[in-house]
Order: sequence, then C-alpha cells, then structure tokens
Amino acid sequence: EREPSEEDLGVPLYPGAEYVLGTGIVGYFAAEGGVLWRVQGQRTTADDYDSVISWYTDTLGEQPSDSPSTGGVVFRLTDPSVTDSTILYIVPQGDKVLIDIYRVGPQ
Repeated sequence: EREPSEEDLGVPLYPGAEYVLGTGIVGYFAAEGGVLWRVQGQRTTADDYDSVISWYTDTLGEQPSDSPSTGGVVFRLTDPSVTDSTILYIVPQGDKVLIDIYRVGPQ
C-alpha cells in the first residue's frame, strides 16, 4: 500500500501525525459524467483537537465548518484551476485526533 503524500492529497500534512495503515486509496472510479480519480488517507495525532484545527485554519487560510455526522469539523477546498476538490475532516477520537483527507477530480 502506498501512503498518499501531501502532493497527492493537495494539502499540507499535520506535523508528526502518523499514517493509519490501510486507509490509503489512490485510484480511479466511475461516476456520473465520467471517470474520476480519488486519493485518500487518514492520519492520527495525540495533539490537542483545538491545536490541530488552529494549525489547519492558519495553514490553509480557511475556516472549517461543523461536521455533525463525524462529531468534528470539515474543511472543503476547491481549486478551480484544476477542477478538483479536497475534503479534510478533523475528528476527536478518544485520546487521539483523526485527520481524514481525500481529494477527488476528473481523470
């Protein structure tokens, strides 16, 4: 399994966060209107939940939205110049914080 990189995911990776083995997806799938590529990977950190949110807010220059379905927050980023989207969830999970990033775009 190949661990998705910052370049693959389109966003900086939180410093020191550990990759969650088995969560990496790099590939293509059929969707309405054509074939899309998808890259996904999860990481965890023992850092404070609010610190992780603050780091991404500062780094991305964006404000997150609440994500009631996950119990965390979500950053939704689009790049019109390349017509792709990156979604980044930050979710508290016990004594760790889950960072789930995925990027989707046309083939």
